Parts: sequence; C-alpha cells; structure tokens
Amino acid sequence: MQNQTLEAALDLFYQAQNPGVVQQLPNRWSASEGWRDNFMAITALNRKQLLSLGDESRRQRQRNREQGLFRP
Repeated sequence: MQNQTLEAALDLFYQAQNPGVVQQLPNRWSASEGWRDNFMAITALNRKQLLSLGDESRRQRQRNREQGLFRP
C-alpha cells in the first residue's frame, strides 16, 4: 500500500495542472485495531537494534553540528 500511495503522489505531482488538486485513493484504514499492538513497540527482540540506531543518530547529529550543519 505504501508503494501505491507513493506512486499516486508522484503521478499527481507530474499531472496536476493547478495548485490545491486533491486525489482520493481507495486505501482505507483497517477496521481492526490490531495494528496498534505492534506499532512503535519496543521489545526484547528490537531493543538492542533501536538503541544502536539512536546512538548512531546522536553521533551523526554531533558530527553535523561540528561541521556547521544544523537547523537553527
């Protein structure tokens, strides 16, 4: 579904003739609330990986600051 949404957005970007054009897609949220159980869940299986990704992100932001690459 994400690929379909991206493709539709890119198609609209190239085809829209005027600003404010809206395109309705047939995609709908699931009636089930089950997706919430795992959405952004931190578990024993992914905790180490998430910590590692966070550490790398902080190191990269520090390198960016040292090079003057930061958002004011």
